[in-house]
Amino acid sequence: MFNWKQHRVYILLTLALGLVGSGCKDGPPPGSDNKIAATANAANAGEIRVGQLALMMAVNDEVKGFATRMVTEHTAAQLRQGELFIRLGIIPEDDATSLQLQAETNAMVEMLRMRSGAGFDLAYVDGQIKMHKLMLDRLNVLIPAVQKDALRADLSTMRNDISMHQQAAKSLRTILGGQPTDGGAADGGVRDGGPQDGGPQDGGPRDGAASDGGPDGGRADGGRADGGRADGGMVG
Repeated sequence: MFNWKQHRVYILLTLALGLVGSGCKDGPPPGSDNKIAATANAANAGEIRVGQLALMMAVNDEVKGFATRMVTEHTAAQLRQGELFIRLGIIPEDDATSLQLQAETNAMVEMLRMRSGAGFDLAYVDGQIKMHKLMLDRLNVLIPAVQKDALRADLSTMRNDISMHQQAAKSLRTILGGQPTDGGAADGGVRDGGPQDGGPQDGGPRDGAASDGGPDGGRADGGRADGGRADGGMVG
């Protein structure tokens, strides 16, 4: 059972996720390329930070493999985008969106540090599903407002990667089983009225055999089209 501190952290995390979810639906006015770059920075930094915590505290090997993938791929994205920002003369500038994302990361880390063992693994994976869904919502709003073509192309690549990460987290959640943590939906989806898999309502087959219509062309079960493992582990 939660003690008073755990309850306080849970409330803060729920409020943070709820505020962003409603903000994305309302279509907040996007900022300049500098502000959009700061949001990309915050997303990568947050995933690296949470992934590093999971590498220290996770007990399941599949969860550790997924955390390794998150740290590796978001570090690569961070370095790639840093070089792009320099080339384009973009100076990341924090705004409400990037600051909110940082607050979400802080709340997530504080909540996860109160968990241990299998409970930590479930909370981490459930959090990954939710956070990737929220970041996809953000990018769908921000990308059309980007002014520089090279930045728009890079953020489209980022959205592609995040979509694959979300699908891999869902597949891993199915493997772990058990009850969702912190009020998440049974399949790890966000109860926002959208499709449970975070993908577009394309009316495609629901047996997982066909593509889910995501921009990455990946399989609906979260597997990667390039032969990578669906659970986020690295291919030996």
